[in-house]
Amino acid sequence: MAQLPALAALAGDPRRVSVRFDPLLFWEERGRTRSNLEFFPEVAEASAAAGIKDIRMSFAQWYGKAVRRAGARGFVFDLPSEEEQTSRAVELAAIAAACGLVLHACSQPLLAGIPGIRPSACIDGALLGSLHPRHEPVSQRKDRSQRAACLCTESKDIGSYTQACPHGCVYCYANPRV
Repeated sequence: MAQLPALAALAGDPRRVSVRFDPLLFWEERGRTRSNLEFFPEVAEASAAAGIKDIRMSFAQWYGKAVRRAGARGFVFDLPSEEEQTSRAVELAAIAAACGLVLHACSQPLLAGIPGIRPSACIDGALLGSLHPRHEPVSQRKDRSQRAACLCTESKDIGSYTQACPHGCVYCYANPRV
């Protein structure tokens, strides 16, 4: 969080930075359900203080590979009911609004229509084009390689799926060595 102001300055405009609080996880630990939701207020406040206006979230969608990893490591994840997800999303929207943030839900049709939550295009061609200094053309077409509910536009991935992140998160779908 301490790096957000420098990141916004490097980008030249805080609208070019979007914080992603994702995935929202629930798990069993010592006989009780835990979650990472408790960190959201701190993330929202730090984002707002850096001038960032958009924060993106989604509840974990457990893919087969992640389910197998969790089982192999004894990680007991919890899938909250749709009612609980909706209730938690309402709470997050209120926190975001209190910080002057716009909360976007990534590939979460269940959350459509909740006041204060917008569907997310994490890679938003229209926004990127409007923020480019020379307004260079940017694709507006939906990225067909993403999930059906994903609203991202076409893009080029500059990351690497061959490098191993040292954190080793069980949920991570992109880390081949976990």
